[in-house]
Amino acid sequence: MNQIPPLLRLAEASRHFGLSKTTLIRLRRQGALRIFKTQGKQNMFYRDDIKAFLSNNSTPSNNEHLQR
Repeated sequence: MNQIPPLLRLAEASRHFGLSKTTLIRLRRQGALRIFKTQGKQNMFYRDDIKAFLSNNSTPSNNEHLQR
């Protein structure tokens, strides 16, 4: 089983959690997801924030990705 890193770039978060990049950006702008800015000014998403958001806002059939 692959472990998901604690911080994810936009494309990584999109791939791991099956969310579009646009959705992740929208959730960040709405304050639903926090980001960490690297020294290179890259936005990194917190894995646990995405998992928590999905578990609180998903239907049971969409929770399959949380088992990874």
